[in-house]
Order: sequence, then C-alpha cells, then structure tokens
Amino acid sequence: MIPYDWETYSIVVMPFGYPSGGMENPQITFISPSIIKAGKEAIDVAIHEIAHSWFGNLVTCGNWSHTWLNEGFTVFMERKIVKKHYGEIYFNESAYIGMEELKKELKEHSKAPSLNDKEDFKKLLCFSNRISPEFCFTKVQYEKGFALVYKLEVIFTFLV
Repeated sequence: MIPYDWETYSIVVMPFGYPSGGMENPQITFISPSIIKAGKEAIDVAIHEIAHSWFGNLVTCGNWSHTWLNEGFTVFMERKIVKKHYGEIYFNESAYIGMEELKKELKEHSKAPSLNDKEDFKKLLCFSNRISPEFCFTKVQYEKGFALVYKLEVIFTFLV
C-alpha cells in the first residue's frame, strides 16, 4: 500500500452555483452539490480528484499547455481504481463513453468559427498563448491523454 503523502483528505460540498464538478487541492476537494445527487458519479468525481493527489499535486505539468499530463494520468488512475472496485466491464464502458464524448466534442469544435487554429484544439499540447485557456480543459486533455497513457501501459505490459 502506498502511503498518502498529504496526511489527510477531506471533501467539502460548496454552495449551489459552484462552477465545476470538483476541484482538488492536496488535502481537500471542493465539489458541487449537484454531484451529491448524482449518486455513483459522485464517487467517480471523488476518485478523480483524489487521484490528482498523485498526478497534479505530487507530479505536475510545467505549464498549462501540458494540462494533459495531469488530466490524462488522473483519468487513467481513476479508471484503474474504479476497475478494481467495479470490474473490467465498467472500466471498458467508462473508456468507451469517454472516447465517444471526445469524438462528439471534436466534431462540435470543428465547426466553431472562433478558434484561430482548429487543429490546435485536437492536440494534447494546448497552446494557450494562441487560444483561450478555457480550451485547454477539454475532453482532449482528459480522454486523449488517458488513451495515450493506457496505450503505453498495454505496450509495456506486452513487452515484459
């Protein structure tokens, strides 16, 4: 068992209107009250945010153009934890749903006239100096990042 470097971990439910599902810090996660109503989704959010304690709080990106390092590794770890508790089928379904959401988002943004370089939106590296930073937190960083980390796991497992 790996010890938790931050000693304690708490979840605080924020007032209605909190702008994100969850936001991690080393010892505390702030979550939206709408997550509590979501049932099992709330567990997934908590797992995702605590996974940031290793990928984002201990090991992190050098700047926000490399957000995929935090989010891709965190989604990978989130799904590994969930797989341990709910099984391989849930892991596969979660990865499939994530890829479908990524495809949908890429299709929607390919029509967006406001992006200067639509190809940047599809890349893991978000060039935040060329586009709005809000576009650096997309399914690309979460799901494409996860897909890369998972593929590396498969390749290296095969080689061993």
